[in-house]
Amino acid sequence: MRYFHGTTNRRFKAGEVIRPGSKVGTWSNWTVHDDLMRRELVSGRVVHPNDVVWITATVEEAEYWAQHSTLKATQAEIRRMGAGGIAVYEVEPVGLDTPVDPHGDGEVCCATARVVREVSFDAFALDLCDECGDTATVGVGSDDQRCSACDDERSPA
Repeated sequence: MRYFHGTTNRRFKAGEVIRPGSKVGTWSNWTVHDDLMRRELVSGRVVHPNDVVWITATVEEAEYWAQHSTLKATQAEIRRMGAGGIAVYEVEPVGLDTPVDPHGDGEVCCATARVVREVSFDAFALDLCDECGDTATVGVGSDDQRCSACDDERSPA
């Protein structure tokens, strides 16, 4: 069986080990549900989501999970995400376990996961205006980047 892990936290190379403690869901609705902060596993363990590495059987699901980190993030927060985009890796799990109540057909977790290869990477557009989405020309790379039109609208007359 092949397993995949998606992240916006950082890029990995083949052979590196993904460890628990990920920030996946930090900016999403996912972390506001108390019942999701304690997950019971088939092994009988009860874990906090950051105590294990979450993996799935499909690339699409891994991309979807990684995308959760962007749901409530501002454009400036997205620009600061370590991977610079959504990265998905094929992984070999160590200490594989399954949630009693999985969130999808292929949701499993493990103690750590060794990266086999990067499967996909979708880079974030880092040069867009925070207000309208056009190409930014003012404050590029800052927490407040804008195109000239949006900058003109903000400037006092």
